[in-house]
Amino acid sequence: MDGNELQSDVDSMGKGKQLRWDFAMDSALINTLVEAAKQGHKQGCFWHKHVWDAVIDAVYTKTNQLVEKKHIENRVRQMKGEYNIFAELKGMPGFEWDPVKQIITAPYERWEELIKQKTKYKSFRDRGPKWDLEKLSIIVGNEQVTTDVMAVSVAVKDQDEDDVNDSVSVSTTGYIGKRLLPSMQKRQHGKKTRIIKSVQEMIEGMNVRIEQIAKSVDPMSFANTLYAEVMKTEGFSPEYLDSAFALLRRDPLEAEIFLVRTVEFRKKMLEGLGEKIGNM
Repeated sequence: MDGNELQSDVDSMGKGKQLRWDFAMDSALINTLVEAAKQGHKQGCFWHKHVWDAVIDAVYTKTNQLVEKKHIENRVRQMKGEYNIFAELKGMPGFEWDPVKQIITAPYERWEELIKQKTKYKSFRDRGPKWDLEKLSIIVGNEQVTTDVMAVSVAVKDQDEDDVNDSVSVSTTGYIGKRLLPSMQKRQHGKKTRIIKSVQEMIEGMNVRIEQIAKSVDPMSFANTLYAEVMKTEGFSPEYLDSAFALLRRDPLEAEIFLVRTVEFRKKMLEGLGEKIGNM
């Protein structure tokens, strides 16, 4: 472990004291956040306030170690960085995820080329993730997608405001029979073309990230978790639930949405699959 990795396991507690995270503390933190996410206590990048208290209690109960919200946020930030790097590596040409060894593999030349460009990947050449990637995907895996959706919304909103501003500007400088001047029409058309292209690029980027998230964890482990969660849902026959699992397994994004939802919304989601199940 290099100096940077060692430092990442330590948080300042003030007055010269330091907090060192160990396996038991990480386990309590991760399991609490995964459960909170499944119950719907996270919106995009933001957790409900009571989740932090739940983590503090869980860590103290399991380890007798008292942590603060800032310690938890720092640790989650480190986990997010770890997850993102493995997702990035998995999506690069020539790099593959080995579910048995739990490491990213690539030819020697490919590693050398990448490390020369970005040294941050060097420590990930011969080791696997510090934490369970499947659980991290539930905790932090959908945050960038949410950020991109917000960016698309802002872009569209800005375009609407620009259109309004253009109309006001034209109305004070010259209207001809309630039609815009030709020069203004061309300018608006060009602006709309640019914003449409920008939104399309954002959406394409979101699709790539979603695909990376789905591929960055062991497919069989994810499938086993999904099947167990689907089959324990009450109010449906085993045959119906088995068919619902088959449908969810075909769509990784829908499967992730199902896992992070509460029991009530999971049932609604399964009910909505009724028509598709009937046609299978």
